[in-house]
Amino acid sequence: TLTWWEVVHRGAEQAGKDFNYEIIWVGPDLETDRARQIQAVEDVITRQAQAVVLGPNDSKALARTVEAVKEAGLPCVIIDSPVDTDVYDAFVATDNYAGGAEAARLLGAALSGRGKVAVIKFVQNSASTDARAQGFTETMAKEFPNIQVAAEQYTQGSVEDARQKTEDLLARLGAIDGLFAVNQPTAIGAYKAIENQKLLGKIK
Repeated sequence: TLTWWEVVHRGAEQAGKDFNYEIIWVGPDLETDRARQIQAVEDVITRQAQAVVLGPNDSKALARTVEAVKEAGLPCVIIDSPVDTDVYDAFVATDNYAGGAEAARLLGAALSGRGKVAVIKFVQNSASTDARAQGFTETMAKEFPNIQVAAEQYTQGSVEDARQKTEDLLARLGAIDGLFAVNQPTAIGAYKAIENQKLLGKIK
């Protein structure tokens, strides 16, 4: 299975071929490595790229970096997650709040409107996944008053940490009926935790 960023990379390479641009694909090995992402953008500015497309991994930490791109006179397009500045040229993303709301409706229906659920989050200041979590919890409260969101747990962004944090959460909460994980690493980690605890089929 391709990861999200592998799919994005394929799309970027295809667009480069279609429009005759060389694509310089750089980024941190760990999606949560803010310092490495900032350094990668600074390196691209030094290499005199003609434009920057950036998926910021921290809405606050990358704001100054985006401003540096604009100060260098480069067009800047933000994708996937917003950033806490408005100096970029365009923003392209899914409606993450709506995605979280839809997840709440699907889980709420699967639980017939009753039960106790938990949310496994990505890392703090990941604006896209925070919006998914917000859409989920607010929709659950509004549309499913008999479902309790018993816990929300941030992770450090890796599958392994999501597995460990989910196992810890399950031990702390006892029985829950459903779980929402906000992206691919958290979903895989949460699934492994449920599998390890022999709770497949018992937790939606």
